[in-house]
Amino acid sequence: MSALQPVRPMIEGTQAIAADEASKQQAEVTATAIADAIRQQSALFRLATTAYLREQFPTADICGLLQSASSELTDIERIAGTSAIYYYSSLCMTTSYATHLGRLENDDPMLLVAETVRDESRDYTRPTALASFFEPPFQLSQSDMASFLTCFDQNPGIEDIRACTASNGAIYLYSTIFLTDDHAQGLVEFYAVEIWQNP
Repeated sequence: MSALQPVRPMIEGTQAIAADEASKQQAEVTATAIADAIRQQSALFRLATTAYLREQFPTADICGLLQSASSELTDIERIAGTSAIYYYSSLCMTTSYATHLGRLENDDPMLLVAETVRDESRDYTRPTALASFFEPPFQLSQSDMASFLTCFDQNPGIEDIRACTASNGAIYLYSTIFLTDDHAQGLVEFYAVEIWQNP
């Protein structure tokens, strides 16, 4: 027995190394599998929530695996919502579209409109066509938008959102934080009327 004792630590050490290598390989495979699941959701124009990913990979450390493999999975992006974390692939959708989807998940359409309008007023220095909210990914109803138009200035936190109308009747929204009334009105006329007269 005593002659075999020195061999046992070597066996245990070899087993530990093998287990560690197997664990690393499993982590790599799992991170890739998670990324593929996110890409599949993005291809369907959906965000992958951590809850959805945990259902698919119940034993995996989702956040940890994706973070450790982030240098290889360069298309996988993360959005922090008010109540959840969302993932998407930049190969299938833009950051702007993914942000809209994340806001839709919060189920607060008035805030969704306000934040989207602020984004456009700030990032693109332009008002937002009211009609754009009838289209995907928003798909809000005309009655909802008509109601919102009368409520923006009565709701703390979104009273900066205002509407203005072009000479052709098109309605646009803008944020007074980033655009003055006169500037917004001029831009509305340009985007709704003048740009079509001067192709």
